[in-house]
Amino acid sequence: MLFDPHHRIWDFWAVHDKHQYHLYFLQAPRAGHAYIRHDLASIGHAVSSDLIHWQRRQDALHKGRAGQWDDLSLWTGSVMGYQDKWFMFYTGRDARTRTQNIGLAVSDNLDIWTRFGQSPILYPHSKWYMTGSEETPESFTWRDPFVVYDPHSQLFYLLIACHDRSRPLGYQGAIGYAVSEDLYHWTLMPPLLSPGWFQHLEVPTIIWWEDAWYLFVSVKAEWFHPSSPFGRPITGTLCFRSQNITGPFVVVKPPIVVEKWYALRPVNLGTQWGLLGWRMGEEEGYPQHPFPYGVDNPKGLIQTANHTLQIINL
Repeated sequence: MLFDPHHRIWDFWAVHDKHQYHLYFLQAPRAGHAYIRHDLASIGHAVSSDLIHWQRRQDALHKGRAGQWDDLSLWTGSVMGYQDKWFMFYTGRDARTRTQNIGLAVSDNLDIWTRFGQSPILYPHSKWYMTGSEETPESFTWRDPFVVYDPHSQLFYLLIACHDRSRPLGYQGAIGYAVSEDLYHWTLMPPLLSPGWFQHLEVPTIIWWEDAWYLFVSVKAEWFHPSSPFGRPITGTLCFRSQNITGPFVVVKPPIVVEKWYALRPVNLGTQWGLLGWRMGEEEGYPQHPFPYGVDNPKGLIQTANHTLQIINL
């Protein structure tokens, strides 16, 4: 597993290149209460051939200079390769308003990253999404960008954890999206997934698996509305399935729960899909959890005949 005795490690994203997995992850010093990590987070980098044994590389990105839009901390993102370059979409927060926004960094080699431009690449539109002018910045959600290419439409899609302004207050958690032809210029669209059952949905990941798109999102038990079809509220990862990347999506039951893991993400193992997750710690109510705030060893993920998902040991 990826564990650092001096730093808490949590949300992550992976990309495979030249027989190696590159893992990017949020990190902050272990000193102090776990909650303060959110204001101290930078993006670390490690590589592995098996998702078990990791070699640390130099950090990928740190917060911007004072006065920049990302000068407080950096949060979750994703990476995609295109035309001999690598594109990292990430969440940045500014120290003055603490607003969440989406930025882009570019690399030639997955090691050295350069910010693209001096401002976020995509803002929420008040036609569909709650914005910072309508909520306090701390509760305004516009984060966790996940990038994917859809061969059918020949477009790139950027999924974003957001708040749908058409839903009741307190249950506006949704996944928004934008489309692009070149990864630099984006056109914002209405929400992709907006069930009205959750205060927040976060860390979206979407994959094409056999004959459909599978959309994974993470939730905490306190975010559930009583009308949710998932039954008992859980802290874990939910899955939705659709023939089209833009939906409509149907629920895949049961929820994906691995004991004391959070923000699970599928990872392509070549011949099958696997799952990675980070180990929760004191902030989530597991102060005695061995090796908290580290990315655990992978598990397998299989699909049954009726499209339910099962976790297996590798």
